Amino acid sequence: SRDGTIFDPTGQGVADARAGRIVFVGDPEQRLREDHLRNLRFFRFQAWFGKGEPDAAAVAACAALKAGVEGLAAERISKELLKLLAADDPRTAVRLMAGAGVLETILKTPANLARFDALVEIETDLLFECEPALRLAALLPDDPLAARRLAERLRLSNADRDRLQADRKSVV
Repeated sequence: SRDGTIFDPTGQGVADARAGRIVFVGDPEQRLREDHLRNLRFFRFQAWFGKGEPDAAAVAACAALKAGVEGLAAERISKELLKLLAADDPRTAVRLMAGAGVLETILKTPANLARFDALVEIETDLLFECEPALRLAALLPDDPLAARRLAERLRLSNADRDRLQADRKSVV
């Protein structure tokens, strides 16, 4: 509140935040069924704020309910995915997302994690500013139409579609 009082319905929210634990309030599957965007947000928050081992119950719920992501508006998916990829070092979260099957649900193809890891490593080592579209392009397979199909499915703007395709060519 304005006076600095923290309202924590779980009694552990402050401790979780300080420890970098990303958890659902209550039952993870119930929270995901209420809004499947929470599946993507779990991984985004993990990329930005997570520390240590991820919450096993949350990851299991995300994996079990990954099909629900397909029912989300394309713009909501692309917005969350690009925010996740804008984290300083999203490699752990992206690998976790891939392991849960959520990334493949979005991309509709296995991700090229080796190329993605290499790109983030280069950006980190050379202190480049990260570019989420370039990172997204790095995740795509060598199929030259993959960027166009993904841009159409996620309803990216023409500028973002063109950027994704240009980035895709630069990382192959």
